[in-house]
Amino acid sequence: MRIGILTDIHSDWDPFCRVVDHLERQGVDRLICLGDLVVHGHAHNSVVDFFRARPDIPVIKGNHDIGVTIPEHQLEQLHFFSEQSRRHTELARTDLSDENKHYLATLPLQLTEHDVLYTHATIGNPFALLRLPETIRDTFARLAQSVMFAGHTHRTRLHHWPANKAHWCTDHPLETGHHTVELNPADRYIINVGCTAQLKYDPHPPACAVFQPHERLVHFHELRDYRRIYQLGF
Repeated sequence: MRIGILTDIHSDWDPFCRVVDHLERQGVDRLICLGDLVVHGHAHNSVVDFFRARPDIPVIKGNHDIGVTIPEHQLEQLHFFSEQSRRHTELARTDLSDENKHYLATLPLQLTEHDVLYTHATIGNPFALLRLPETIRDTFARLAQSVMFAGHTHRTRLHHWPANKAHWCTDHPLETGHHTVELNPADRYIINVGCTAQLKYDPHPPACAVFQPHERLVHFHELRDYRRIYQLGF
């Protein structure tokens, strides 16, 4: 079994299509999306329509998916990372069809399969960033499974807590060249697969991952050629 994992599409249609095509060319048996389908890009309805037409793909609810579906009077309660994020959320709320808003509103916050948890950010909180040591430690403390996949930070990271150690270590797989990682069954892992979208304020190459649960292998992928196209202005 090969599972293609993608996240943080942010209505950015072209890199989304390229990532899906890339994962399918890797021979994946299925896809899982870890949320943030909308906001920032322009293809809000196109992205949601794609997943509505593919009920075979499990989709997790991200913080921006919440932002476009909650009642307007609750928007002030949300934490926006910038004024730009707030403005883009308001635009997406206007553009999205009622059917697509309903689809986003009914998405689950997490998915558990065997000994693996799939979520958008941290456990039960799609807004928290897995960057601060206390947040990572708290997530490990609450994690009942041995492996957790997440998105949200837009950075590929592998937090590894060996069974015989008192602390975890963090690897940046795409930067250190560790593109394939074998997961030790005795250890625990929090894995961020990166970001599908390529946003102007965050122009990193689109990234995704292929997970082989039976072999306990994670393959990290980065579409570097797409970054070059983006920089040329296409």
